[in-house]
Amino acid sequence: MALEKETFAPQPETLRYINRVCDKHNLRQDIQLSTGIKSAHWEEGQRTGRFKDESGEQYRTRFSISCLGVLSSPTLPAIPGIENFKGQLFHTSRWPKPLKISRDFARKRIGVSGTGATGIQTITEEAKVPTIEFLKVFQRTPNWSAPLRNTESTAARMQEIKSKYDSTFKQCASTPTGFLHAADPCKSADVPQEERVALWEKLYSDPGFGKWLGAFKDTHTDHEANRLYSDFMAEKIRARVHDPVVAEQLIPKDHGPGLRRVPLENGYFEVYNDPKVHQVNLARHHSQLSLAGVYCWINRTP
Repeated sequence: MALEKETFAPQPETLRYINRVCDKHNLRQDIQLSTGIKSAHWEEGQRTGRFKDESGEQYRTRFSISCLGVLSSPTLPAIPGIENFKGQLFHTSRWPKPLKISRDFARKRIGVSGTGATGIQTITEEAKVPTIEFLKVFQRTPNWSAPLRNTESTAARMQEIKSKYDSTFKQCASTPTGFLHAADPCKSADVPQEERVALWEKLYSDPGFGKWLGAFKDTHTDHEANRLYSDFMAEKIRARVHDPVVAEQLIPKDHGPGLRRVPLENGYFEVYNDPKVHQVNLARHHSQLSLAGVYCWINRTP
């Protein structure tokens, strides 16, 4: 298998890996794609499950495993008059396959609704297009986010990882979340301010989910501990965004770091220093937008 290009694999590498697993184990003969299940019933007498798909075809099975997750069906924003929009309009979970940001977003006016994990990634990439007319970010609720610190992978690094498989799996099995990262055993109030900041700075500068999962053990269970960490993370955002008003709008006020999923980013906050990027505070403007996932619309330059 070819060398992975990045520590945290992008979509093409992840897809390549999935295809390799399917080919290696001859799994395609047992996979049926593009099939939406509309109903499922348990038949007690026969001890089987009965399923019906979108075309009306039925299936019976002795065993079934539901892996739908919470993101399988998008909820579109309830925007009055949206049906009259003349530009391109789509939910990111239904991204048009031929569409490429670097090529097709040039000389366009772009709007993105939502600043969750997907929105943060989408906004960061769209802001890189040098010829966009503007990018407007419609935000109802800001999310805590921290640097991913992705790096290029090397053959030596890959070999090091492979040599530690046993200890890596053992470490993951010992943590509550299944990640390598484990909370510091101390409580936030047990160490001086200098030591607290030193740990937070290390986590912030290291790659991966340590900013979420590696802080002090009471960070997500004690109000004061979470407030201290919130103050630290808020200062990081203020230092990265030049406009103090925009910076404050990007700092969550209704929850602390780690109390929801913490998206990781590559230069997200810096995009708001670009004069072509404008943030629209939906909470302040009392918008009626109902956001779930990320909705993106593109309009041509007149």
